[in-house]
Amino acid sequence: MNGGPQTSVGTSAVWVDNKGTGRVVNSANELRVSPTPGAASTPGLEAPSDLPYDKPGSLLFRTLTYADLRALPTEPAALKNELIRLSGASAPTIEDLYDRMGDLLTLQATPPGVRVGLARLLMDNGATVLGPVQDRNGRQGLGVAAPLADGSRRVFVLDTTTYRRLGDFTVPAGATTSAAAAIAWNTVLDNLIVDSTATR
Repeated sequence: MNGGPQTSVGTSAVWVDNKGTGRVVNSANELRVSPTPGAASTPGLEAPSDLPYDKPGSLLFRTLTYADLRALPTEPAALKNELIRLSGASAPTIEDLYDRMGDLLTLQATPPGVRVGLARLLMDNGATVLGPVQDRNGRQGLGVAAPLADGSRRVFVLDTTTYRRLGDFTVPAGATTSAAAAIAWNTVLDNLIVDSTATR
């Protein structure tokens, strides 16, 4: 689930095979008076859809096998270099790296040592540990606030045992690091390994 300054809210389910192809199923989006869950809303511009998906160039959906994931380094500096290589960008921004880090923190198959390395990499890039924080769905996890170039902060909410990403949200400069102050957010509702992309 994601939202942003226009308070357009919807849900996407992405089903991807190891070749980077699959399906993306989108709910009809809604326009909220405010980003607060339960706020008054009206139908948005996007209708429900169930479409083929093919983004082999992005990190999450490229051909990364279990062996590839297990081969990722766990030392933060080496892991950052690998993320830059995998991104395919000549000069990725810090936001690009946060996106790639979020991808790997979400994947069920990412080894625990790599998740710990990603958490350490966040710290090395100026992130601060907030302690217990709730995501947009009210689930509690470990909050890690990562600075962005415009002074806003992206707060990753991680499972306290596995370091898997429950979600993240962005708060503007000077705002409290609470999901209620979020101007954009992503919530991982589920992450499963299935037999085929036709499974729902």
